[in-house]
Amino acid sequence: RAMKEVGVFCLATPRAYGGLELDPLTQVRVVEELSSIDGSVGWCAMIGIAGGYASAFLDPAVARRLFGNIEAVLAGQVVPVGRAELIDGGYRVSGRWRFGSGCRHATIMMGGCTIFARGEPRLLADGQPETRLMLLPASACTIIDTWQTAGLRG
Repeated sequence: RAMKEVGVFCLATPRAYGGLELDPLTQVRVVEELSSIDGSVGWCAMIGIAGGYASAFLDPAVARRLFGNIEAVLAGQVVPVGRAELIDGGYRVSGRWRFGSGCRHATIMMGGCTIFARGEPRLLADGQPETRLMLLPASACTIIDTWQTAGLRG
């Protein structure tokens, strides 16, 4: 919560969206400092900061809506284990991703998905399945606590 309040998660977010847009070296120094206090805190800060970079790949209006406040935090996993079925106006996303660092504090969840159309994987020109990263409101996701590890408990 404290990292949200002081704007750690918007270090890479463009100023146009309300972020700090700090240069990468300064971002790394902030993460190093947080990591010197607690490695888990530094890890989660680094993951959460990635949302600012993700915003660069979105339509500006969408990026502003998702990342346009200091509370915005991205978490998730890029491995395409989810399913995104084409429907009118978008996709129906489902799946179970095994982990997502920072997910309990995230406002936006990201999940790698294979694209399906009419129940079949959509294929690219080279015959490989099409995959995409999907962004979802965290409120639309259920977190199943299976993360029982020795590390990153801070």
